Amino acid sequence: MKSRVFALVVAGSLAYTFAPIRDAAARQSAEPKPARAETVISSDGTAKVTRTPDYLDVTIGIESEANAALEAQSASGSVMTRALDAVRALALKDVDIRPGRAQLVPRYSERADRGQPERRIIGYTATLIIRVRTSDLAAGGRIIDAALAAGVNRIESVEFGSHGIIEAREEAIRLATQAAKRKAAVMAEALGLRITRVATVNAQPGSYSSWAQNSAAQLNSAPSGQSGDDASTPVVPGQIEVWATVSVTFAAEGIR
Repeated sequence: MKSRVFALVVAGSLAYTFAPIRDAAARQSAEPKPARAETVISSDGTAKVTRTPDYLDVTIGIESEANAALEAQSASGSVMTRALDAVRALALKDVDIRPGRAQLVPRYSERADRGQPERRIIGYTATLIIRVRTSDLAAGGRIIDAALAAGVNRIESVEFGSHGIIEAREEAIRLATQAAKRKAAVMAEALGLRITRVATVNAQPGSYSSWAQNSAAQLNSAPSGQSGDDASTPVVPGQIEVWATVSVTFAAEGIR
């Protein structure tokens, strides 16, 4: 009888002893494990998309000088009126003429006169700018020649454009992003890592260019009323290039 009571007491003490140990183990398993350190992989992607232009912009201007402000402004207005009449006489396809910049600034003497602390006004310069847009891509030379013959003395720019430029820029961004992703995947594989998520992404503003944008300086070097040695100023449409650059940062971890 005594031995039975002793056995019960011992069993109870064992149960009491191991219960706190089980509770501590349960608490440890419930506690969050420290996060594994991530490796960051940065990658850039660049893409170019080309488009065929569907319109032409020619920006022309006249700059006139005179002693009086009204005289300078009137001289520029008269030349621009003749230039507009000459451009309209070309009967261009889908022509759209829009005013650009109108400016009137004083001209000063090189130095102040004796007894006067400031330079004096000796005249005025009036500038008028307009933009001619047409879907006739071959009309650039004719527009320039007609404007120069009418007295215009400034060719601001000659640009080819596309109405689908936004879609082209989006396509360039998409291709640049895919290129950045492929480069990051190659780097991760070489390092024995696995990409887990995208940390940051940044797309730089897209840019576009066409061949004719650089021709304005050459055109302005010709004397007024002359466009070059040929009978017509050559303006050849080129492909429009749309560029995009994307920078992406990926988080990666070691392959288990």
